[in-house]
Amino acid sequence: MSMWQSIADQPPFMERPCRQFIRIEGRRYHSGVHWARVWCGEAFIRPDDADDGMLGYRKADMLRLCQDGDIEPETAEVTHWMPAAFPLLMDVDSPMASAYREGEQ
Repeated sequence: MSMWQSIADQPPFMERPCRQFIRIEGRRYHSGVHWARVWCGEAFIRPDDADDGMLGYRKADMLRLCQDGDIEPETAEVTHWMPAAFPLLMDVDSPMASAYREGEQ
């Protein structure tokens, strides 16, 4: 599975990959306007009641993604996810990926 999945379609917590690529949406207020923002990045899952959790992910990861994406954390919402597995890096058409797939490491 290397396609983006809706956050509503995540499996039960104990069946989820612990490291995921997530897509967040939110806003940033400046120049008198609330600007819509979208950002993607890697985050580790956390239970909803975890002290270090935010929106089902590690709070430090979420705050970093919000800062990198110029999103106010209180407006952030996770909309999509996919497993952050190394095979995703091999989905591209590059000489290194081709060599890896063909066993020419």
